[in-house]
Amino acid sequence: MTGIKPNFADIARRYNCDYRTVKRYYDLGKEKTLEEASKRRVPPSLIENYKSIIEDKLKLGCSVRSIYYFIQLKGYQGSYT
Repeated sequence: MTGIKPNFADIARRYNCDYRTVKRYYDLGKEKTLEEASKRRVPPSLIENYKSIIEDKLKLGCSVRSIYYFIQLKGYQGSYT
């Protein structure tokens, strides 16, 4: 009985979703657990490389806007907000 795939269309009708969604989770379940499969990768923060500079400038009492302009000169590509 091993190697028999479930009826994805029937399961999809029962759970009111697309059969491709059922198939995707079925295939993922064979490789890893659901928790591992549902974890999303978080991209690294643009500001991570500038945290020490920002902390130093805040301790000196610099305004946030001036710190933003300063790190822009150092190569920061992100926006102000």
